[in-house]
Formats: sequence, structure tokens, C-alpha cells
Amino acid sequence: MIQFSLLIDEILKEVDMQTYYAGESKKRQDVDADITQTSSDNYDELSVFMDTALNDVSGMLLKRTRSSSFTQDEKSILCSIDPFTVKANAEYISNLLKKAIFDYVVNYIVYKWIEMVKPEMAGLYFQNIAKLEYSVIKYVGMLSGHPRRRATDLAGI
Repeated sequence: MIQFSLLIDEILKEVDMQTYYAGESKKRQDVDADITQTSSDNYDELSVFMDTALNDVSGMLLKRTRSSSFTQDEKSILCSIDPFTVKANAEYISNLLKKAIFDYVVNYIVYKWIEMVKPEMAGLYFQNIAKLEYSVIKYVGMLSGHPRRRATDLAGI
């Protein structure tokens, strides 16, 4: 069983930073671009997006691990992952997986926030979702190995 925690304050601080720079970088072209910037006033709305992102990650882990769970309290998210096999360098890979999940959750929250407040700016963050999703799946595969598939005759073809 591999466990690590993600601090909610760190996630929201990274979201704040990314939305701040997204708004500041577009201010010269659009004076209303600073509407993308989040603050602690928005954390209730952002927590809904965080829950959705964690559900997405749970789906990514579903068939790639024996079990996985995300337990959330007011300060952190405890991630528990039970891989099929534990590799020798599991600690190193779990650190990579932790960072990949963190990046996915942050990008997803930023994407959904910007899509809500300034949809024309959301495209860049939407493009990052597939790449970050692949990173999570890649590190889970490195940690847990690939499931063995039975040979098939492809339904008689």
C-alpha cells in the first residue's frame, strides 16, 4: 500500500498563482481579463472542481490498481493506492505520481474556473488535460505494472 497526502492549501495556492498570471498576461489585450484571478472568496466553488478532478483520477486508477482511495479532510487529501505489484523503486515512482496527480488537479481546477468566468481563455488549459492525464496513467503503470491479458482469437476473425 502506498500513501501520500496532497495539501489543499498548496493546491489552491497554485491555482491562485496560475489564474493570477493568466489574468495578468491577457490584460493588455483585454482589460477584463483579471476576472480570471481567484481568491479565497472562490474556494467553495473551486472545491467542487477539485472533487471532480479527484473522481477523474480515481477512474484512471480503477483498473490499474487493486484499490485506490482519496480521503479528504479540511487540510489535506490522503491518497491510498494498492498496486498489483510493488516495484523496487516504488517510493521514487510514488513521488512522481504524487506530482502528476497534483498537476492534474490544479490544471483541471484552473480549466473549469476559467471556462466558467472567461471561456475564450480556457483552450490552453483544456489542451493540457490529456497530457497530464497521460502522466498519471504512465506513473501508475510504472508503479503497478501492466495487467496481463489473456490471448484471444478476436472472436473467430
